[in-house]
Amino acid sequence: MNNKEFQGELSKRLSITRVEAESFVQSLVRNVQESIRQGNRISFSGLGTLELKKRSSRVSVMPHSGNSIVVPEKNVVTLKVVPSFKEKIKGLSHE
Repeated sequence: MNNKEFQGELSKRLSITRVEAESFVQSLVRNVQESIRQGNRISFSGLGTLELKKRSSRVSVMPHSGNSIVVPEKNVVTLKVVPSFKEKIKGLSHE
């Protein structure tokens, strides 16, 4: 499902216009980004927790040349999914 499809489904389920659904989704994304940028954790009941973590620098090997390179440390956003969500998707096929 892409962004437009998600907004369409949201507008149907909430009986709002597509423009209102688009505005809601954009606002949600901006708020999540700002909160993560400030170092806060965000928990969505039934889905999981988003949080910012620092990935340490490491030495890696380039496969085609065999040369070692240093990959610098960086910030990454992680999602820890709640067990109930994992259970719901456990038996689904990839079709």
